[in-house]
Amino acid sequence: HHAGPSLVDLGARLSPAAAVATLRDPAAMRTIAFMPSFWTADGSPEDRELEISALVAALYRDVAPDSSTNTSPTTAPRPASSTGDRSRGAARFAALGCRACHLLEDTTRLASGPDAARLQERRRGPHLGDLGARRDAPFVTAWLRAPRGRMPDLRLDARDARDLAAFLAAPAPAAVFEPANPPAPEAVTAHLRDALLAEGTVEAADATLDRLDSAERLAALGDRLLDRYFCGACHALPE
Repeated sequence: HHAGPSLVDLGARLSPAAAVATLRDPAAMRTIAFMPSFWTADGSPEDRELEISALVAALYRDVAPDSSTNTSPTTAPRPASSTGDRSRGAARFAALGCRACHLLEDTTRLASGPDAARLQERRRGPHLGDLGARRDAPFVTAWLRAPRGRMPDLRLDARDARDLAAFLAAPAPAAVFEPANPPAPEAVTAHLRDALLAEGTVEAADATLDRLDSAERLAALGDRLLDRYFCGACHALPE
């Protein structure tokens, strides 16, 4: 059992822009964030952005370029259906027993306090108090009508799904979703070459670089960063 959410098929659940924001500052994206921040304040901002771009490239390499998950929640197209009723959504959240698996409260002080272990054990689903920083109401509505993974299908009708989404998905600040700065191809190549040299010979490193285009080099660097930061210790990773 992994402590963190699965990163397999991440593109079906989270936009790349939101993934970038999470990597930059996990605590800013999730109120009860157990994920550590890997970049220190005295590190190079350029290296941080390059590594974030590489990690996202590795995790989203199989996502189609026109996938809706490539649109940030603040700019995703809205369906023509009417918006939901937040008050009714709050009542339905309670009536359906959603708290059995999900927390809503600001639990920042508990994340590192004596109750942290108990909270993590109790929480079967993700914290939803800041869901709007990661997903918009149309996505949440669609998810509630056809959930995947461990979440049960509650067989919600369209009205219940819209009302729950209106309650859970408050608009996120646009600044949260600033994309990663595109890394310079020569910088990606230099970082990947260093990583390849740590694995084998100069000839093998050069041969690998020769057969990869720029996008593949970025994703290949991301694969190695997933190993370097031991991401698999907390998350199920794509093959």
